[in-house]
Amino acid sequence: MRENGRIISLKDNIAVVKVERDAASGSCCHFDTKESVMLKARNLCEAAIDDNVILESDNPPSKKLFKIGAGLGGFIAGLFLGDYGAARLGLAGGFGSDALSFLLAAALAGLAFFTIAALEKRGGRDLPVVCEVLP
Repeated sequence: MRENGRIISLKDNIAVVKVERDAASGSCCHFDTKESVMLKARNLCEAAIDDNVILESDNPPSKKLFKIGAGLGGFIAGLFLGDYGAARLGLAGGFGSDALSFLLAAALAGLAFFTIAALEKRGGRDLPVVCEVLP
């Protein structure tokens, strides 16, 4: 997806870009409203402060499906491991085994989501890229 914006500040190779977007009610209520959004982006084209630029973000749907799949996989694994652990602990049948299965499933799903989020934040690869300076 490509968007136009203006660079507000720079730090190292990261730019803060102000992007004007249509507000949620822009087309349905017959108002020409805009909202400003500040985005961090990798500055790969040596743009300077106050330059008008084009941002490009590459966030494929497969990445979102991977996040959902990892969380769902952790949840299902937690259900099976909780049921197995409950049987080994003598809690088979009743509320104790269900509670243990659910708690372990929720913990593994949360661990999967937080691990993916931490890896993405550390890598910085999800940031949009300043790909072109406009005249």
